[in-house]
Amino acid sequence: ALQNSLLQISYKNLDSLTFSILNQTKLLFTAFFTYLILGQKQSPKQILALALLITAAVLLSIGESSRKGASGGSSDYVLLYGVIPVTVASVLSGLASSLCQWASQVKKHTSYMMTIEMSFIGSMCLLASTFQSPDGEALRIYGFFHEWTLWTVIPVLMNAVGGILVGLVTSYAGGIKKGFCDCLGSPRNCITPVYI
Repeated sequence: ALQNSLLQISYKNLDSLTFSILNQTKLLFTAFFTYLILGQKQSPKQILALALLITAAVLLSIGESSRKGASGGSSDYVLLYGVIPVTVASVLSGLASSLCQWASQVKKHTSYMMTIEMSFIGSMCLLASTFQSPDGEALRIYGFFHEWTLWTVIPVLMNAVGGILVGLVTSYAGGIKKGFCDCLGSPRNCITPVYI
């Protein structure tokens, strides 16, 4: 839940290319935490790919900060509300991916149960964060399913199925391979983030 909130803050303050490249540094953090938690080393090709990724991310973040500063926006603002939130979200993503891989491969925890647990905890965090917001007020007045239609159920179900599939891929292939497959299998994920 914190990761998603940080991504939303960052997305509002960065252009889509910079955001996407910085968001892909989650692969680097996944490799780092996978090494720390599971002791899995990377091949020389994987290390080269990760080094290229982090170099591109650093260059883009420096370029984005200086460009926004030159165009009248504050480079400190871009750093504080753009670069730092997406970087922290990437660290959290890498840690979560490594912990999920550890839970499924070492502890033999099923991806279905992990999906249920993460969905429950995420829902509780979301409900707690909306309690004092205008959305929380609308929930109290009209109820949770107010204005839902059959079309509303589609993205909810697709997100649930996607979570199960991501859990299965992480369980069988590992977090780093899942990250590379996500990026390579859908190039738009590396260029423009997609939100439902």
